[in-house]
Amino acid sequence: MLQPVNIQVEFNQLLTIIKQCDVNQKIEIVKELENETFKPRFKKLLSELKDNDFTPEDITKEVERIRTKRYKTQKR
Repeated sequence: MLQPVNIQVEFNQLLTIIKQCDVNQKIEIVKELENETFKPRFKKLLSELKDNDFTPEDITKEVERIRTKRYKTQKR
């Protein structure tokens, strides 16, 4: 039976270890981090949205701006 072990790793050491992982392992790490950080990221998003008073007109203008930009880049 495996016994849990706690080790201390500096952040740069952790990055070095992650860089040695294969793509599938990195994807698993990303999924785990997304799950672990969902609540704080969502709360931050809600807070940011609360502070911004976007009107439907603002949103429509931005959508049209992005569509125009995409359309121009696709025609090239």
